[in-house]
Amino acid sequence: MIERRATVSGLVISVLAGTLAAQGLEPPAGGFKAGPVKVNGLLQGWFVSDQKPGARDGFSVRRAEIKLSGQVHPQVDWFVMIDPAKPLNIKTSAQGGSLTAAQADPKTMILKDAAIVVSGWGRLEGASLKVGQFKPPFGWEGLDSSAQLETVERAAQSAVLGWSDYRDIGALAAYRRGIWAVSLGAFNGEGPNSLDANRDKDAACKVEAEPLAGLHVGASAYHGHGKGARFLNERWGLEASWTRPPWSLKGEYAAGHGATSEAGSPGRRTAYGQAGWFFHPRLQAVARFDWWEPDTAAGGDIANETTAGLNWLIDGHRIKAQANYVVRQAERAKGYGILRIALQAGF
Repeated sequence: MIERRATVSGLVISVLAGTLAAQGLEPPAGGFKAGPVKVNGLLQGWFVSDQKPGARDGFSVRRAEIKLSGQVHPQVDWFVMIDPAKPLNIKTSAQGGSLTAAQADPKTMILKDAAIVVSGWGRLEGASLKVGQFKPPFGWEGLDSSAQLETVERAAQSAVLGWSDYRDIGALAAYRRGIWAVSLGAFNGEGPNSLDANRDKDAACKVEAEPLAGLHVGASAYHGHGKGARFLNERWGLEASWTRPPWSLKGEYAAGHGATSEAGSPGRRTAYGQAGWFFHPRLQAVARFDWWEPDTAAGGDIANETTAGLNWLIDGHRIKAQANYVVRQAERAKGYGILRIALQAGF
């Protein structure tokens, strides 16, 4: 099944790439001088007070992202992003009390994004092909920039289940026309900074529409395998958002299987709803209810978070301060509170 899906997605990407080539990636008349390198950055400092027994309060540099981007042809762009604030984890193995191997965890390396984007023109205006390391097209909040979030932390779909807001290496074909946007990609399925461990490829697809001003709806799906292709790693999701200043609403639902344990592929579900209100041009109140079930077969492990927050947009989302108080509850554990405070500056 996965080989067939990977073949289909690979065929679509190959056809699009071939069509773009047929259109003619010719140098423009008079030649083209590569544009200047653009530098962007995002710095976030956090303070978290977790009332869970055994947890510790503390400050952290959550993000220190540096992004370089540029254009080498009217239809060819590139970008690279690193985050030196990511703590590097080293995996070790020992035998007989002696260290035998040490390897950096690829997920904790500082390289986040690195890709080349070829954009269509002529009859294929609105089409693009992206190759490199970037986020697979799944979900809504997870694909949004960290600088644009209305809450300090993302919802469980990304923060707990890891279904969105992560990187992988692959290729993505996208097309946008009118109110519609479609994305179809093939990925290694091994996560960031990792070569493929097998011949199979994971497939991801997303369809979006903006039928009315301020209204966004979308659906996405992902199919792959984990743990040596024995267990499914698949999910599907729905998303919707509506913005009419000073109000904003958004929500997502996702369900599937996550290949994260040798015990098999547990069925999982999650959903959240979020509302925002600008009661002052620079002050926004936010409320969110987030719910997830890590294993639908086990039962008794449903958890939820209720978040109340305040955002102070000093200079839009570029410079802002955020404060969230979260109440986390679970079926088999006592509830507790979490205070999250963040200050960010972007350029």
